[in-house]
Amino acid sequence: MFTGENMVGMNHTQATQGVWSYTQSSVYDFAVANNLDQHNATHLVVHNDSVAWYDAITTASTLRAVLNTHVPLVMARFPLVKSWNVVNEAIYSEDAQPGGWRDCNLYQAFGANWPSEWFKLARTVAPTAELCWTDFTAIERTSSSGFTDTKAALIWALNDGAPINTFGMQMHMANASNNTSPAEMVDRLGQIAALGLDIRITEPDLYDRDSTWPLATRRRDQVAYHEARLGAILAQVPAVKSYNMWTIGDAESWLNFPQFGGNRTDGLSGEFSAIGRDGIVKPEWWAMFERVTRP
Repeated sequence: MFTGENMVGMNHTQATQGVWSYTQSSVYDFAVANNLDQHNATHLVVHNDSVAWYDAITTASTLRAVLNTHVPLVMARFPLVKSWNVVNEAIYSEDAQPGGWRDCNLYQAFGANWPSEWFKLARTVAPTAELCWTDFTAIERTSSSGFTDTKAALIWALNDGAPINTFGMQMHMANASNNTSPAEMVDRLGQIAALGLDIRITEPDLYDRDSTWPLATRRRDQVAYHEARLGAILAQVPAVKSYNMWTIGDAESWLNFPQFGGNRTDGLSGEFSAIGRDGIVKPEWWAMFERVTRP
């Protein structure tokens, strides 16, 4: 299974309005050439797509016209993608909007429950593809508001006839103190599954910061242990169908970038993923994969 990360984001498809340039199409071509299934290929409709002209649109008629063109063209360009993240990060309770909706141009233009329309459009373009709603505060956070708001939004959309097949959970396990208990994660995942949805873990990662892993020694073991702990949680929920990491290796991880916290201040390189900066799979991670996948 292969995820094209930000392959179909607006900044990689239509950075200039009306000018189409698929700058990361080689990712898709690589997967096709190697017979890799492609699931959850980034996000068709997302807030803050790093494109100023798009983010500035808050008028419903204008934004609807843009997306009615953008979504079908992008999906047609990548016809062998089996699973599409149609909507991403629609809920963000910290924005203090009714229902927990993220205060973005999509919410400002269409109001609450805006995702339903775009799932229906995506289904007309790809009648047999898996369509996924992805979010990131519903399962792992200590606060329950992200979960209750996300579940309510999903129920509304499903009752409205939105053809949602899958719920994608990012699972950025950034701060252990901000994570709820394993039992609560299992319960929340089970409640989502009870809506008739499969679940995909779409962007899991662990921060490796001075405050998270203060000791220089055995940091790989520490991170691998916590990934295995997450795997044990997911194994209790049969509806969880996949676990896609949001990076190839440490060198490529988005967690390296300064805007997301940068690297460690003690001069050590971050340990985020299964593959080190030398391109070699870490033995600690092989052990983790075996603990998770073998009964």
